[in-house]
Amino acid sequence: MDTMHVELNFIGTIHSPFTTKEQAPPQGKDTIGTIELFKKFQDGLKDIEGFSHLHLFYWLHQTHEPAMIVQTPWDDTPHGLFAVRSPHRVNPIGYAVVELLKIEQNILTVKGIDALDGTPVTDIKPYISDIDARRGTRSGWLGSARRLEPKAYSFSVTSQWHLTQPSLLKGENKEPIIVGCPIEFGGTTSNWSPEHLFVGSINVCIMTTFFWLLSRTDVQIEAYESTSVGRASLTRTGFRFTHVTVEPRIQINDETQRASVLTLLHDAAKQCMVTNSLICQVSVHPVIVLPASGT
Repeated sequence: MDTMHVELNFIGTIHSPFTTKEQAPPQGKDTIGTIELFKKFQDGLKDIEGFSHLHLFYWLHQTHEPAMIVQTPWDDTPHGLFAVRSPHRVNPIGYAVVELLKIEQNILTVKGIDALDGTPVTDIKPYISDIDARRGTRSGWLGSARRLEPKAYSFSVTSQWHLTQPSLLKGENKEPIIVGCPIEFGGTTSNWSPEHLFVGSINVCIMTTFFWLLSRTDVQIEAYESTSVGRASLTRTGFRFTHVTVEPRIQINDETQRASVLTLLHDAAKQCMVTNSLICQVSVHPVIVLPASGT
C-alpha cells in the first residue's frame, strides 16, 4: 500500500509572536510562546510540571508542496528533503524541543518556539534525557556548516529621472535599462515597466534555479525558452497581480530524461526565491519537446 489516509485530532493551538513565515526564525531557541491545550485534554497535563523540557509536535498548516532536493540557508549544496529540516514536508509535521517555563490550567508557557501563531498542536511528550539524549552522534553535511550563520543577501538598484532624459533603472556593473509606466497606465510600448519586470523576474528566477539544479545532475537539455504572463486585476485594495503563468519549453534529445527534466522544473518552481516571496499564485506549465518529433 503506497498511501493511507488518516484523521488527525489537534489537541491545542500555539500562540507565538510570528504571524508570517518571513518572521519565523530557522530555529526559535530563545522565543517564548504559549501552548493553549483544548479543555477536554487538560487532564492529560497531570504531572508534566516535573519535566524541564517537552517534545512538541505540530501541524505546519502554511507550508507548500515540497521539493525532493532542497537548498538550505546553511551552505551552497542542495540536499535531499529527508536530510534537511525544511518545514515543507510530504506530511507537514513540525517538531521542537521546548523548555517548559510555566503551567496555568490548560496554558503552557514555553521557550524555544519557532512556529507561527495559530499553528495546530498534534502532540506533547516529556523530554527524558536518559532516553532522548544520544552520545557519539554525527551531524552529516551540517557538521562543516553549523558554525555558519544563515546566509542573507542584499540586492540594490537605483531608479533615475531627469527632465530631458528617459527614466533609467541602474545597478552596479549592469547595463541601465529604460523604464516607465506600461501603456495601460499612460506609458509607451518601448518601456520596461515595473509590471513587465515583475513578471520577468519570476520567469528568470525559475529558469536560473532550474539551471542551477540541472548543473548538479547528469541530465542534459538542448534548449530552453520560457514565456510568462501576469494577470493583474482590480481588488478592494487596488490593482494587484493575482496570477502569473510560466510556460517553459524545453528541448531534449533523450526521451528517457523527460521525467527527470519535469522533476527538476517542478523543484525549481518550488525553490525560486522570487516565487516564494509572492502572495499571488504562480503556475508552471512545461512543454518538453524532442527534435523533429513534436511535443
